[in-house]
Amino acid sequence: MIENIEAFDSLNEYCAEDIFTVRIKALAETYGFSYPFAQFYRQMSGDKCTAVCCILDHDVTVAADFDIADQTELDSFFGLRGYSSLLCAEPFIQGKSAKSGVVMAANGLYSSEDNINIHFVSRFDELICLFDFLEYGGGFDDWYADIKRRINKGTACACAVFDGDKIVSSALLSSIYRNAAVLSGVKTDEKYRNRGYAGALIRALTTEIGGNIYLMREQEKNEHFYHELGFKNVGEWRIYE
Repeated sequence: MIENIEAFDSLNEYCAEDIFTVRIKALAETYGFSYPFAQFYRQMSGDKCTAVCCILDHDVTVAADFDIADQTELDSFFGLRGYSSLLCAEPFIQGKSAKSGVVMAANGLYSSEDNINIHFVSRFDELICLFDFLEYGGGFDDWYADIKRRINKGTACACAVFDGDKIVSSALLSSIYRNAAVLSGVKTDEKYRNRGYAGALIRALTTEIGGNIYLMREQEKNEHFYHELGFKNVGEWRIYE
């Protein structure tokens, strides 16, 4: 049975931690359970929670124990609701192809004395620079409202290296929940690569987390870079659109 979640007690009955649960629980920490654009559901099998999901606008994230979850019920539920994108670990949606890649994780990244001027980004003008640097699609206003609320709530954090007033390297923890986080927005301008900027930013962001740091990468891309920082491959991600 799939039911609406209206409180953290219900959400936290799903105890497993992975990149998907961190995204879901960070979103709940950011917005709570009363906004119509941020909805949360769980699948129950008897008294056991077998899956949880969040729907932000029309973008879905699913975390499930696919060994015991009713995948047919999940497929039917999202088929009836519709979505712009659906992020998950296993291919439970029938009749549709998905983009896929690798999930990596690290715990306790080593620290180093990086002689690099790292700036934590939170002001309006800085976030405009970050939005432009990362070349995000869609409108700035919606992105700004979301990331600013997350930063204020402690469920996101961003930092960058500037050259004058221009960002030349960036990294972002887009979801933080308790001692776990999701890393994204890692980019360095081509003219400033091989200076250690990205690694220094990642270490700066993750020093205080204390738990697992997750990321999604494309197949065959950046594996060596993240391995050098201490990340390991731990699974796969899929996005249905």
